[in-house]
Amino acid sequence: MSYNIPAAFANSASQLLSLTIVPYVRKIAQQGVQDALINDQYLRRGLTTYQGKLTLAETARKYHMTFVEPLDALSS
Repeated sequence: MSYNIPAAFANSASQLLSLTIVPYVRKIAQQGVQDALINDQYLRRGLTTYQGKLTLAETARKYHMTFVEPLDALSS
């Protein structure tokens, strides 16, 4: 007998993803993108670029590009 394991978990995985993302979406909707990123360090950790500035240190090192601290990029 064959089981479709991914299909057995799809619904619960979607629900978990939604439960995880919705608070951040609400925060962005209420505060705006810039203020939400400034006020939430966990949301800010997902920032890779902002207004043309590279805010992810790992990518900057890998490609020998200029890195800008996320808070510096957000406050300029």
